[in-house]
Amino acid sequence: MTITFFSHIAISSIRPASVVQLDNGFGTIVKLTMGDAKEAVRFQAPLMRLAWDVNISDKFGPPSCVLPLCLDPEDGFTAWMKGLRDYIKGLCVENSAAWYGKVLSEAQVEEYLGEITRVAKDSRYSDLFVPKVPLRKDEINNTCEMNLRTFTADRVKYQGNPAEVLTKNAKCIAEISVPYIFFGKGTKSITVKCEVVSALVFPTPPEEECQFDMNAQPVLQQIVAAVDKRKADEASDASNGPEASSDGDSTSGDAGGGAGVRAPAFSPAESPKRARLDYDVGSDDDV
Repeated sequence: MTITFFSHIAISSIRPASVVQLDNGFGTIVKLTMGDAKEAVRFQAPLMRLAWDVNISDKFGPPSCVLPLCLDPEDGFTAWMKGLRDYIKGLCVENSAAWYGKVLSEAQVEEYLGEITRVAKDSRYSDLFVPKVPLRKDEINNTCEMNLRTFTADRVKYQGNPAEVLTKNAKCIAEISVPYIFFGKGTKSITVKCEVVSALVFPTPPEEECQFDMNAQPVLQQIVAAVDKRKADEASDASNGPEASSDGDSTSGDAGGGAGVRAPAFSPAESPKRARLDYDVGSDDDV
């Protein structure tokens, strides 16, 4: 089955399919479908770079994982995602009484509705699209692994841990699912669920080993010392970083004592200078 490219999907073809009231009044899930065939909302995103290594973390709660993709405003995807959010906002305003339990104004829905993309605070860095990576739990061994089909550049399914190829600066084409809208009762929150279904990965080329004698001149020794100090400072900053991201995702720091759980090297809660990259469109030679 060929995945539909995002720009080939009319946003207006996305429809609410059913409304599910969660137990104990926790909230409401509005399932979404696409087109007359009532297919799940799934599409292919454009080629993007990873902002940091993709790993599982359980430091701040249940294990979780995200795919941090650097957005390129030139490929149309950022504008399409904004259009999707605006369209969903209209649906929420129109159906707020049934979905949320009371009538909400457009201003209220705008306040409650979470962002689908993360806007960079520093204009020198790209914005981010950070869909969730679904996890598969092994109750017997008390471990989690990514439930993500990963393919290499030669279109062969990768049999190892996806974290081994989903590393910082790797280029990636992701298949995205948008299964539902979640309304949190009593929390004034509306969330558009976005998940990664599969990924085609072009790994980051390995760095060539430097053959120069860095101890041959005092100035080179000073450069080495400065680099080592910067690395030590960055390691110290990472170990004393923020506790969690603003939206509740726990994607940074050490994974703690959970068996089989690995923590990401970079957190979405860190400074944009650490968490976001300048977007480089690159060329065919790069991949």
